[in-house]
Amino acid sequence: MQISKELKIGFSVVLSLVALYWGINFLKGRNIIGSTNSYYVVYQQVENLQTSSPVFVHGYKVGVVEDITLDKRDPNRIIVELAIDKDVKIPKTAVAE
Repeated sequence: MQISKELKIGFSVVLSLVALYWGINFLKGRNIIGSTNSYYVVYQQVENLQTSSPVFVHGYKVGVVEDITLDKRDPNRIIVELAIDKDVKIPKTAVAE
């Protein structure tokens, strides 16, 4: 069975686009293969915190900062979305610093 040139080119383009998407998300620190839970934390001040910054528990990376937004109701509050691995169990009394 002979595969046409057009099919080979189409397959390589699709494969390249998938690799580009995965590579960009990898460089941003996101894990597109594994699943995560989202947690929202409210801060008054987030000096050097940025999107894609790692989240650590006792020195072990368990997730990344997914989004940082200003609270529309109170401009003195900043809402930070954390994407934490599903395998990590966060107790209700946990404090994010």
